[in-house]
Amino acid sequence: STSAFVLRHFKDQCLHPALVQLWAPLSERQSVGLESPCARVRRSFKHCLRLAAADAASLNSDASSSTSSTSGDDMMWALLSEVYARPLTAAASSFPSDGSDSESAMPAGISEADNWELLLWAAIACATQWLRAHAASSTPLAVSRYQQTCARVRCLIPFVETLAEGGESWSFLADRQRPTPASASAAESARSGGAAGGSGV
Repeated sequence: STSAFVLRHFKDQCLHPALVQLWAPLSERQSVGLESPCARVRRSFKHCLRLAAADAASLNSDASSSTSSTSGDDMMWALLSEVYARPLTAAASSFPSDGSDSESAMPAGISEADNWELLLWAAIACATQWLRAHAASSTPLAVSRYQQTCARVRCLIPFVETLAEGGESWSFLADRQRPTPASASAAESARSGGAAGGSGV
């Protein structure tokens, strides 16, 4: 979680929850401020991403030499899920039923440079998992890991998209497959029209 990550790397900057109320009045001063663990990670995202990647690599190395089922990759994706305020899987129930874009919006504090940095990390992660899945000594677990990585990339990694009207926009591949209310209504009207036409014959 972001809380564990911040405590591990920035413990000298952390405040115990029990003391928050005492320090809250100071947050109104320009030189003093309180922020959540997620906000702290977003504020220095590039640096935190590299720290988290190093943690994940270390945990994966430890897990490979022990019976531990804990994966550094899982820890990394869980951290990204919190930072980007999105679910790990693109389950239909995790998105607004009205087709709104509240889940698609980039969280405050994440810059375009941060998105590019994360996209580069994801590309390397996918390439690494692909090589492991297609190696001569590949195992079903390696194939499963690669498929899981691809699914998480679609849900958690923002991709840049060139807009038809000009400009660019960042969005998630999993969201691009969701029909908008307008397209859903058009499809429903087409089906209704077809049904009405069929009944008149």
